[in-house]
Amino acid sequence: MTAARDVAALINDLIPGQVGEKKMHKLLYYVQGYHLAWHDRPAFEEDIHAYEHGPVVHLYRAARVHRWDVPDPEPLDDATIRDVTHMVVQRFGRLTGNALGKRTHEEDPWIEAWANAQSDDPWTNDVIYNDPLRKYFSDPALTDEQRRSLGLDTDLSAAWENFVPDPPGAIDAFEAMLNS
Repeated sequence: MTAARDVAALINDLIPGQVGEKKMHKLLYYVQGYHLAWHDRPAFEEDIHAYEHGPVVHLYRAARVHRWDVPDPEPLDDATIRDVTHMVVQRFGRLTGNALGKRTHEEDPWIEAWANAQSDDPWTNDVIYNDPLRKYFSDPALTDEQRRSLGLDTDLSAAWENFVPDPPGAIDAFEAMLNS
């Protein structure tokens, strides 16, 4: 399976010099969510954790703490992961890490995992599991906030420019919703 560092390397190639650590974690979260929804399998093997400032993928933490050598990223041979990464960067790459963090704080996968991590039960953890990610990113119903973020209350051309469609058939459903 692909490692998150390999996807992170592609993101760095697509947005050279613009990806801080906070932004990288949020973009990886979106790659994982959309890849699970569209291809029914994770894009990378590492867990995503719900931290106070949003989703975090443990890319190099153990290596930094223990001063191990961090392996160089491998080229992404999987076309679906590359395609989803390109779409996520196109849709979210212009946003700052803080803006992405704010956005993830409004999404069910982070909200549920963060609530779980804050519970008094010592057996809980902060992992954002794949099933909630898959379900959330597969949901065809757009909330009012999502409609506004896509520009549907104003200029429709902006909506199409920023919209990353779901798998085949979603565009037809989206157009039908607009025409109803």
